[in-house]
Amino acid sequence: SLRRAIGKNYVFCRASLNFVVPQENLSHLYIVKCSACHGKDGNGPVGPSIAGKSYEYNIKKLQEYKENKVQNTMMEDLLTRTPNEELEQLAKEISQFKPRS
Repeated sequence: SLRRAIGKNYVFCRASLNFVVPQENLSHLYIVKCSACHGKDGNGPVGPSIAGKSYEYNIKKLQEYKENKVQNTMMEDLLTRTPNEELEQLAKEISQFKPRS
């Protein structure tokens, strides 16, 4: 199986068949909800960079997407049923990502 071939230290993201991220520093929540578009470090490869933003900025943006105040069908679909506690966890985790230099 793929999981056996990759090993227990990695998670295979079904949203993108080619995307494998190290598990040790990422929450399951981020891996499932965000990493396919925003990458393991918040710097892409598909979605815009979310690295280098503050917790306050991140929670505001996540809530705006969830409430459809910012038009983005994919983000709205991902976040509509996401509890606010999970949004807070994501905002905190994302605020620790460093932008690429």
